[in-house]
Formats: sequence, C-alpha cells, structure tokens
Amino acid sequence: MKARVTVYLWAKKGSQWVQVNKIPSKKNPVTVYAGGGGGKRASGSVSCRSHTPTWYHGQVDVDIIGAIDTPNRPNSQDVKLNCRPW
Repeated sequence: MKARVTVYLWAKKGSQWVQVNKIPSKKNPVTVYAGGGGGKRASGSVSCRSHTPTWYHGQVDVDIIGAIDTPNRPNSQDVKLNCRPW
C-alpha cells in the first residue's frame, strides 16, 4: 500500500492564516509506502526573514492511492516561533 502525503505550513499574518510553504517542492508532496523507516517521510519548510515571533500550525493530507478518502486536513496545535517568513 502507498500514499501521497502533502504537508501544508500556515503562519498567522494579522488576523488571517496564510499558507507559507510552496507546493509542489522537492520533498512535498511525496509518495510513501506502508511501514516505518527513515525514507518514508514528508516535510514542509519555510525560510525565516526575521526573528519576530509568529504563530504557526501545520496540516497533513494523506491520500491513500486507490482508496476513497475525505478531504479533511486537521490542523496541528498552534505554536509560536521566532521566525517570520515575510
């Protein structure tokens, strides 16, 4: 079994959440196979332009190839990091 995994990164700009990582990129989305292992990961990243504290959260979309799934992408817990992407 394999799945297509896409990672979305969001940062809070004022009162709005803005997607800050580019998709597609070299490692996002990625096709992964069932089981563990270091090569079976998807990641998302963004460069910092300043060290201003900024709120972030992520979403992971897992599409199992050959299966019907929901379009839901639940948010991770919000975290404040000293990294502003704009």
